[in-house]
Amino acid sequence: MIDGKNGKGAVHLFLLCVVAGCSGEPTARVSGRVTVGGEPLAAGQIAFERDGRLLAGSIDAQGGYELRNGNSRDLPPGEYTVLLSPPPPELVADPQTTEMTPASLPDQSRFPDRYRRPETSGIVRTIPPGESTIDIDFSLP
Repeated sequence: MIDGKNGKGAVHLFLLCVVAGCSGEPTARVSGRVTVGGEPLAAGQIAFERDGRLLAGSIDAQGGYELRNGNSRDLPPGEYTVLLSPPPPELVADPQTTEMTPASLPDQSRFPDRYRRPETSGIVRTIPPGESTIDIDFSLP
C-alpha cells in the first residue's frame, strides 16, 4: 500500500521519467562544422546513415549543423556513414502555370558525387551517448 508521502514520490519520479526520458536507451545530440578542403561549406545537407536510417541536418552559412532524427534532437548512438548533398534548389512559381520550378541549381562542384551514397562515402563516424561535436572535412576529388 502506498501512503501519501511515498505516493507523491512515485508520482514525481514518474513525471521525471516522462519529461527526461527513462526508456533505458542512451541518446545523443550532435552538432558540428562541415568543411570542404578545409573551407567552411556555406549550404547543403549532411546526413549520418546506418541500416537505411538517416539522421540529417541543414548546413548553415558558417558550415554549422545540428543532426535531427525526424523532429527530435535525440539520436541513437552508434557508428554511421556520413553523407553530403547540395541544398535543394530554390523554387519559384511560374506566373503562367503557377507550377513551382527551380530558379537555379546550386553549385555542384563542392558536393562530390561519392559523398552522396553510403557505398562510396568512405567517411564513418561514431556518435557517442550524450552531447558531442563532430566536425567533418570532405575532400574534393
